Amino acid sequence: MSKQTPQTLEARIISRALQDLSFKQQLLNSSVAAKAAIEKEIGQKLPEDLQVNVLEEKTNISYIVLPAVALGEEMSQKQLEAVAGGLIIPCTLGSRTIVGPS
Repeated sequence: MSKQTPQTLEARIISRALQDLSFKQQLLNSSVAAKAAIEKEIGQKLPEDLQVNVLEEKTNISYIVLPAVALGEEMSQKQLEAVAGGLIIPCTLGSRTIVGPS
């Protein structure tokens, strides 16, 4: 199995959740259930100390996830590119649909 990046793993989980309502519900039930569902999907254990939180955007609620960077610490060029590269999945932010660069 080739190594997955956080972006490809996230895309895989989102795709599966959009196709399988039971899987989606497991992700939304609790952090423990979400972690177990993801472990089953990828066929490997996630780190013991990793907590998984899955949120579903609503038409009037959007979430922005900020990268983990210590206060005063700068990100490397590679880290900035990884964050900026992200997924190209249309998302709704408030009443606007935003699509990343192609």
